[in-house]
Amino acid sequence: MIENKRGRLCAPRAVGAAFALLLGAVGSGHPALAQSDQPDASRPEVSESKWIKRCSGTEADAFCEISFGKMVTFRDKQIWVAVAGLFERGDQRDLFIFTPLGSALRRGIAFRVDTAEAKTAQFSVCLQVQGCQAIVSAEAGLIEQMKTGNELQVQFSLGNRPPVTSTVTLSGFTAAYEGVPEVIVEAPDEAAPQAGSQDTSGGKGDAVVQ
Repeated sequence: MIENKRGRLCAPRAVGAAFALLLGAVGSGHPALAQSDQPDASRPEVSESKWIKRCSGTEADAFCEISFGKMVTFRDKQIWVAVAGLFERGDQRDLFIFTPLGSALRRGIAFRVDTAEAKTAQFSVCLQVQGCQAIVSAEAGLIEQMKTGNELQVQFSLGNRPPVTSTVTLSGFTAAYEGVPEVIVEAPDEAAPQAGSQDTSGGKGDAVVQ
């Protein structure tokens, strides 16, 4: 059951081959973005949070990500930073949510839209430094709830601490989901992340959650 609300969901960082995404913590959540004594030129510019749609591949076999996050501009590079969203390819749709390293992996997460019945998801992969990803098949009913709902509530635990409940607004989700992609990237078929087993960084120390 999702009850108390404490804090906000912390976005982990992962570089995806399909979009060259950076899924990272913003501000105090990540040391590289939290240094207050750096020169202004070295500080990232962070946009307002929003839902966007990004697709790769061909029109006949497109892989799309509809996600909530921020655009970070750092040293003339723009990087999309997401915390939750949907992977969509053909008829397959998966909800993904990232939580920080240190999350209680065996407990997984609980999530729901507004006051709907809570559902659970298990972590699929943890990336060194970046964080842990939980992913679950997104049924049509869940997507309809996200279209008409106000917020996605996510509950997870950090170590042995009490559960933390964070929220992601659903304002703008429908427009992004049904709209034209903001970014279209031509990419090889194998570049698209595979739901439930993806390792997007390729770095040493990455561990798939069993």
